[in-house]
Amino acid sequence: MFDEFTGLLEALGEDEVWEQYSPPPGEEGADAAKAEERDTGDAWERYWAGISRTGRGGDVIWDADSGEEFQWLLGQAQRHFRADLPLIDLGCGNGRYSRELAPHYPSVIGVDVSASAIDHAKREAEGVANVDYLAIDMTDAEQAAVLGEGPYNIFVRGVFHVLDTEARARLAAVADRLLGDEGTLIVHEPDYSSNSFGYLGFVGGKRGRAEDLVGPLEAAGVRHSHRFTRPELAEAFGADGWEIVEDEAIELHAIDPQSDSDALRLPGYYAVLRRRR
Repeated sequence: MFDEFTGLLEALGEDEVWEQYSPPPGEEGADAAKAEERDTGDAWERYWAGISRTGRGGDVIWDADSGEEFQWLLGQAQRHFRADLPLIDLGCGNGRYSRELAPHYPSVIGVDVSASAIDHAKREAEGVANVDYLAIDMTDAEQAAVLGEGPYNIFVRGVFHVLDTEARARLAAVADRLLGDEGTLIVHEPDYSSNSFGYLGFVGGKRGRAEDLVGPLEAAGVRHSHRFTRPELAEAFGADGWEIVEDEAIELHAIDPQSDSDALRLPGYYAVLRRRR
């Protein structure tokens, strides 16, 4: 009997059965359709305007302030980014990674669609040299034009999974221009699809350990997660113009409401891309 039960849990995790009956964070039946119809920028501004605390013990689930995760990222950045190019932290939120990367590159610009997120980032960056922040919708080519032509390195953590297909294509076109011939794009995204049971068991809105952190996202109308792994990456970044240098399954670190020292380890996806010359 127990073997049959564990077998069922494994099937729910590996297949898409659980996902079919248990939507990802932010999606609850008819409410998901309403969330899809809301403007993404406005939703993120509503969310960030309500944030009081960041980092461990804070209100932002993905801001775990994990030294372990950052050291891993820095190793990837040093392997793939040109050290003499400026860097864009795209979807920077409160600027955690912008500040960490700043000492290693000529300059870092954190950009986010929410002006309130940028306000947090500027306050938290006081005394940190080499970093600046701008409120920009990077899916809008006219707004992104303020960054000039590059070349830049670009780091993205947790942005593509909340964009629809059209917005992903627009963002890829902006990245194409900003990277130039020398820049590199590194992408980190959550991947609830690879293990739906595990992801939802940890986060899962009203079902999960992080209900209090996920609830404000849902209330603000932030678009629910879409799958973003190799197939979706390849759709947004076509093979004619882009080379996938490497990609793999990883873990993303998120705040664990039950621990001040540990982080939730969520299934994630990592990729490195360059423009084809």
